[in-house]
Amino acid sequence: MPTAVACFALTRNLGQDLFAPPNVKGWDGGLSWITTNNLLSRYNEAATLVNGDMSGTATNMLVNNPNANKMIERRLQYLPAGKVDPGKLFTEKERANKEALIAALERRLLQDKLKPKQEATLRDYLEPKETIDDAVIMKAIRLVMSTPEFQVT
Repeated sequence: MPTAVACFALTRNLGQDLFAPPNVKGWDGGLSWITTNNLLSRYNEAATLVNGDMSGTATNMLVNNPNANKMIERRLQYLPAGKVDPGKLFTEKERANKEALIAALERRLLQDKLKPKQEATLRDYLEPKETIDDAVIMKAIRLVMSTPEFQVT
């Protein structure tokens, strides 16, 4: 689970400063949350959340003070963000079988099934893998988190 500092960095990167909404209603949701300006950031933040590596978010917290910036970068470099543990998300059966893993990824990360094109991409990634270890599963999670279906879920 990401720390409060990690959550602050991640949401600020997407234009949502915690406790500073644009109005009393808060932030708009749905497709207004996805823009060409922040889509790449959303993909990178998926990697941050899956891998637990906060070093990529440092640039979004920088201020106009070189000494403070060095301190921010140093702290974020070693900040534990809590990476994904596939053993807690998926059963042994799901982790051992590619079809079961795809179904489990859809159930846990999406509100509906993947579109055929995105499902084919996921299958193309998993097909040549002889074994499904945690690293393979974490990359599969990132692939699903980078789909349009996940972005609007």
